[in-house]
Amino acid sequence: MGARDGRVMPLAFVKDGEVVRIISVDVGPGFARRLSEMGLIPGAVVKVSKAEGPGPVVVEPSDISKPTYASCPWAIKGFGCPFRGKIAIGFGVAMRILVEPVSG
Repeated sequence: MGARDGRVMPLAFVKDGEVVRIISVDVGPGFARRLSEMGLIPGAVVKVSKAEGPGPVVVEPSDISKPTYASCPWAIKGFGCPFRGKIAIGFGVAMRILVEPVSG
């Protein structure tokens, strides 16, 4: 099952190389804040670098110029997207991040 199915799914189930939009993050408040600090917020568009096989799910920003981050404090401070590299997320957390495919 991949993001091409057009359905909401956990980030852990997305295939390598697919681009998805984060719909919701179902973690505790402390960890939600940490993910938010890294830019993994509802509405953010990320490309999955590695999800298949054992180990963490690796994501990177799909397009840091998108207006998704306009409402974030980092954009107000002039930092733009809070992350520009890759982020590794444990499988358990990736199962709690719901995403949908980005068409186009």
